[in-house]
Amino acid sequence: MKSPEHPKGGKRGKRKRPSAAQLHSQSTFGNTSYGWDDRTEEERRAWDVAAKEERTRSKGRTHRLSGKEYYMKINGTRAFIGLPPLPVRICDFSQVLAEGEASPTFAS
Repeated sequence: MKSPEHPKGGKRGKRKRPSAAQLHSQSTFGNTSYGWDDRTEEERRAWDVAAKEERTRSKGRTHRLSGKEYYMKINGTRAFIGLPPLPVRICDFSQVLAEGEASPTFAS
């Protein structure tokens, strides 16, 4: 098999190194994702309940976020600017279902 004249990866194989801001963004995204993995099942359910009230627009369409997507949206942004993650207060789900409460409150 004949190898290509120029290796893949941009103009003549030269790749730009990521900027400091890009590296920071990638790092905070990864760390926030690990933060989701550290949530308890109860906390994840609380984020799912909170996410039901949120919608986001992408490519002209509106859709609902999952609990993890909502967690990443809120806490990824906070991590990028140096703030700690925002926890959701754990609520009594039996009470939530009985009263029809839409979403839990955020701890401050």
